[in-house]
Amino acid sequence: MYCRWRGYAGINAVKAIEKAFGSREGLPTLRIILMDKHPYHLRKVLLFKPAAVENEEITVPLARLLPQDVDFIQATVTGIDSEVKRVHYVNNQGNEQVMEFDVLVLAAGSVIRQPDSEQGGIALTGLAAAQSIRETWRANLRKATMMEDQAERERLMTITVAGAGISGIETSAELAYAVREDVNALGLEPNAVVVKLINANNRLFPDGPVKVGTKLERMLEAGGVTVLHNRKVLQEKDGC
Repeated sequence: MYCRWRGYAGINAVKAIEKAFGSREGLPTLRIILMDKHPYHLRKVLLFKPAAVENEEITVPLARLLPQDVDFIQATVTGIDSEVKRVHYVNNQGNEQVMEFDVLVLAAGSVIRQPDSEQGGIALTGLAAAQSIRETWRANLRKATMMEDQAERERLMTITVAGAGISGIETSAELAYAVREDVNALGLEPNAVVVKLINANNRLFPDGPVKVGTKLERMLEAGGVTVLHNRKVLQEKDGC
């Protein structure tokens, strides 16, 4: 049995297979092998946290999640020969290898959309991007402490989040709190921080009740986030 995991679907598949077919008396022992390029599970829904807070851990080691009788191989799958039941992969040492299997389960997982690089900005697509966002706004705050030009100081203390889905809402809220914490430490005026959330729809949470969207917006405003409705970001260039 071979299973490639990239998220909750994969880990739940492993657990379900192990529960349904593992340790059955009188039957051959089932071997479950899980393969993934990372030794951890990345909780993508929490990517907004490392964008705001340093050393915020949003990964969970696979060893903590897997049943004890499941084998793990850290590797990247490069090809599958369905007819002869073989999977080709490159292990974490960079060596190409082949493994035979009886049953193959592919849990491809979700894919975060990556906007065109020409659109600018920093897309929150992974840990590296989250860290880049944090480093960028912190660098801007340090520049603001030495900036005499009022308009430029205001620009450096403004953060815009494009997209008001769940990730955008959580990211803007987390940033509004974290940035003000840093502003206090740098001796800047906390009220000068501006966090804008750009929403293409006419309200937050458009697929749910109106009162929920209204409540979300009030909570964001109380936390220092300004929501701009019926607007769509086309491009970011040179900080504008």
